[in-house]
Amino acid sequence: MPTTSTDICQQRLFASQIIQQNLINVNNNNNYNYDNGLDAHSPKKHFRHQKRHRQRHFLSVNHKCFSSSFLLALCVSLALPMAKSTIECCVAANVPEVCAKTLCDPSQPPSDFAVYDVFESNDCSKYLNQIGKCLASGRDHFHCCSREAKDLEESACFGLCRGEGDYHSWNSFQTCLAINIRNIFSCLQRGYRKSPSPPRNIVFQYVGTTEVELSWVEPKFNAHLVDHYLIYLYETTNNGHIDRETKIRIGAMGKSARLTLLEPGTRYAARIIALSESDEDEDSEDGESGARSLPTEAHFKTNGMPPQTTAYKEQVQVPPGAHSVLIACTIRISGGASRTEEPQIRWEHKTDEMGGRFMQKTKNQDRFNTSYYVFSRFRPRKLIAFLKIKKLRSTDFGTWTCKAADEYGESESSIRLTESSVGPPSAHPPATPLQCCIKAGVQERCLSMCGSPEVETKRYVPRPFMNQNCSGEISKVLSCAMPQVDDSDCCIEMRLPFQCLYLCDFRVPPTNLLPPICLNHISSVEQCRLFGTQKRPSSVRNLKVATEVGTVPSSSILLRWDTAERADIYYVYWRGLNAAEWSNRSARNTTLMRINMDAAMVDEVVVVGANFYGLGPARALNLRTH
Repeated sequence: MPTTSTDICQQRLFASQIIQQNLINVNNNNNYNYDNGLDAHSPKKHFRHQKRHRQRHFLSVNHKCFSSSFLLALCVSLALPMAKSTIECCVAANVPEVCAKTLCDPSQPPSDFAVYDVFESNDCSKYLNQIGKCLASGRDHFHCCSREAKDLEESACFGLCRGEGDYHSWNSFQTCLAINIRNIFSCLQRGYRKSPSPPRNIVFQYVGTTEVELSWVEPKFNAHLVDHYLIYLYETTNNGHIDRETKIRIGAMGKSARLTLLEPGTRYAARIIALSESDEDEDSEDGESGARSLPTEAHFKTNGMPPQTTAYKEQVQVPPGAHSVLIACTIRISGGASRTEEPQIRWEHKTDEMGGRFMQKTKNQDRFNTSYYVFSRFRPRKLIAFLKIKKLRSTDFGTWTCKAADEYGESESSIRLTESSVGPPSAHPPATPLQCCIKAGVQERCLSMCGSPEVETKRYVPRPFMNQNCSGEISKVLSCAMPQVDDSDCCIEMRLPFQCLYLCDFRVPPTNLLPPICLNHISSVEQCRLFGTQKRPSSVRNLKVATEVGTVPSSSILLRWDTAERADIYYVYWRGLNAAEWSNRSARNTTLMRINMDAAMVDEVVVVGANFYGLGPARALNLRTH
């Protein structure tokens, strides 16, 4: 039968309608299967040119065949494919047909009665996750759903806007749908046009110990709308659970990124979303504007590296007669929460008598107790190992080595254990807490937190009165309240986290805010500070210039003070008027000292008690006021 021009026109129109419908279906299909697509490095105007070219081709094929009825039919055909696609998606996901027809067609929102009826009579609730995935079609419509909700307080169903069908209260979920479903479906249809689908095919080009390079393919749908990408990085456990407290966010303009400063031997989840350029004020909770896709997720693990061991103190001095001593090392390991094996830790001893050979101390002998604990917060990445030696002997002095090994290798650090002695006085006397605070620049209105120069504090953990608006000075006050105080051996044995050690060790920089984790360890800190205070000398009391009977040389000053508990020696400092440098002398077995200097020429005197365990609090006397 011969073909007429009308038949040809109809065939061309039918074929072009199929082509156009396929193009629409490709641009609006649900995002269950991610196929390879074109490279996205082309400029955006290239995509707009392709789009215009397809439109011109479609119109040129059919320009002789259009009528008003055809234009109406064409408009209808352009509006239907996404609805058809979401319905087909639901059916393919084994959603019952009656549920799919009611809930999977954004162009035809159900009535309030239908929302309740479809769940009561057809039990569609068990398919909400599948329905949510199909409705979202790989886009994140949540911001639009929240912004345009009819009743924002009824938000239990807004997870559907992100492809999620979970709910906490079924009644609240139904109520939310009945009230907001028209607005939700309106947002979905707008999102199909304005939002890109997720990036695809994440590939890790390079994985190292602390960095990774990854790339991906542009979204399958609406790739021409992409303005930039966001990468969210999380640490994960071995079972894939995400630790949200480890979130890192990185922006990328292209389709690749290099992520650095990662932790070695650690499992990560990378989530990448595509964002379009915003044409309205649509800031989300992460501060980013623009329509966005749902994330594409991929997992990787950085390469591990051998443990890194560091001596907590490279030299540990033991006072004569001490019955025990504790030495420690910190160990940084790979893996964090994703570790499957514990590191092997051992201690070895080297003495001169052994001819330079190391002798291993077996675990938990009578005199040697070894242990370790997690030293870092949240993730078990940093450990501290310690060895306590009891019934101390002279043969225990020498070099101790802390060794740590795991599946990635081994490392070690050395600690020198020696017998301590009371050394000579330093060039400058230790400052009183008040003097230290003034020198550190504590604001005048906050100086009462630093105590009085005349009153010796009885507190072992500083808990000063907090003046208003003085919280920013706490770190300075704590540093001044602990001059040369080191009770870290006791605090480590009490298993204090690293964040709290500044309460025991003057070498650890203090913070203005007490970490919440330290609240559980305050009693241990107080116990250790009390124990340390009971070993060091007390403060010198009643320091004064003595009045002598008879003739007193005008060129000397006689100082007197009361005995300080546990003091083996006293360090006496003085300096002249307007002098920057201090003079000093030591005094044993006496509480008197004559300074060969005219009293009128002396500005200040400081006396400090000392023993093998350290210094006591300084006592100062200003002679200009006497």
